[in-house]
Amino acid sequence: MTPDEWLKKYVTILTDLGDKTSKSEATISYGPHTLLKIIAVYYYAEMFAKIAKGEKARSRGYDAAVYLDLFAGPGLVAVDGIGDFVAGSPIAATSTKYKFDYSIFVEIDEDRAEALRKRLSQYLTQDRFEVLTGDSNAIVPEIISKIKSKCKKPIVFAFIDPQGMEAKWSTAKQLSAGFKSLDFMINVTSGAARVAGRIQSGKVGDRPIFEDFFGQNAEEILTKINNGVRVEAIFEDGVKDVLGRPQGETISICDSGNRVMYHLLCYTRESWTGSPWAQGFRELKKQIELADGVSVRRMLDVVRKRQSPL
Repeated sequence: MTPDEWLKKYVTILTDLGDKTSKSEATISYGPHTLLKIIAVYYYAEMFAKIAKGEKARSRGYDAAVYLDLFAGPGLVAVDGIGDFVAGSPIAATSTKYKFDYSIFVEIDEDRAEALRKRLSQYLTQDRFEVLTGDSNAIVPEIISKIKSKCKKPIVFAFIDPQGMEAKWSTAKQLSAGFKSLDFMINVTSGAARVAGRIQSGKVGDRPIFEDFFGQNAEEILTKINNGVRVEAIFEDGVKDVLGRPQGETISICDSGNRVMYHLLCYTRESWTGSPWAQGFRELKKQIELADGVSVRRMLDVVRKRQSPL
C-alpha cells in the first residue's frame, strides 16, 4: 500500500464515521493535521483491542480490553476551513473491527460531555462505556476504581490529549501505578517550549501549570529546555524511566512540511507478547510522518470528490 493509499483509507474511515454521527449537539473545530492524531488513535486502538482480547491474553488471565480517553471532547470534529466533519478520538477508538470491553471518557465541559454521551449511544450499548464530567486530573482515583470494579485484570489503552498543558504528570503516574498492563498515547504540545521561554523571561504566572505538567523535576526540565533540549525528548525519558513504558515511538504531527504542532508519545511496557505492541507504534510513526495537514486537506478533497483521484 502506498502512503497515499494508506492515508486515503483512514481519512475515508474518519469521514464515514463523521457522516454517520449526529451533528445536532456541540462540536469542536481543529485544523486538518488533527486527523493524523485521530488516525493514530484508530490504528492503535484496533491493533490493541485485537491483541488484548486474543487467545494469548486470555490464557494469561487478562479479562478485558479497556480504552480510557482523559480529554475526550464532544466526539465530532469540524475541520477548519473546509466544513467536513470527522469522528473524534472517542468514536474512532471504539468503532474499529475489534471492540473494547469497556471505555471511560472524561470531558470537563458539560455541553461537550452530554454531546459525547448521545453520540456514543449511536455506537455502543450503555454497559460498554461511561462519560464522566470533570477534571480528569482530579478524578483519577475514581477512574481507576471504576475500571477495577468492572474488570479483574484489564489491559488498558490510555489516550491523554490536552489542548495545551492541562494534563498533570501525577495523572499519568497514578494510572501507571494502577495498571501494570497499560499503554500510553500522550499528546505533548510543542508550545511547552514557548511556556518555558516565558517563565525564563520572568513571566512566573506560567510556572504552576508547567510544574504540574512536568512533575517534581520541573525546575531541572525548565533549565534543559532553555538550553535547547527538546520538550518531547524530556517527556519521553519520563515515560520510559518513571512510568516504566520503555517500548514505543514519539510521532511528530505537522501542519505543513516539518512545522511540528505536537508530538504523540506512544509507549508500552515490556510484555509477554514481545514486539507486537511496539511494532504497531513503529509502523504508525512511519506512515504518519509521511503526511502533514496539507496532504490531509488534499486527501479530504479526494475522498469528498472535490478533487479528482491522485
